[in-house]
Amino acid sequence: MIATIQSHTEQATATMQLGNQRVSEGVVLAGRAGESMRLISDGSKGVVQAVTVISNSLREQKSTSSAIAKRVEHIAHMTEQTSTVVSQVAANAEQLKAMADELKQAVSGFRV
Repeated sequence: MIATIQSHTEQATATMQLGNQRVSEGVVLAGRAGESMRLISDGSKGVVQAVTVISNSLREQKSTSSAIAKRVEHIAHMTEQTSTVVSQVAANAEQLKAMADELKQAVSGFRV
């Protein structure tokens, strides 16, 4: 009976030592998991910052693109106006040439 008690006591001690070992391993694993979670959290913060920078850049590019589009539209309008004025100047030049030719014919009859 004493041998049986000793045997059971030894088994209980061995089981407790195994339990302690497993608890220690669990603590180590929990520490590693905590470190992994911290690294994931830090990485997530970096991703959020990068997305914020990209979002701000896109907003700025949109604003700049709109401003450029307005300026191009303005330049196109000015070009159209310039084209109209150039056409009018060309027509006036043709009229002036015709008048100069008529004047030349009219004056050619006179002798000095």
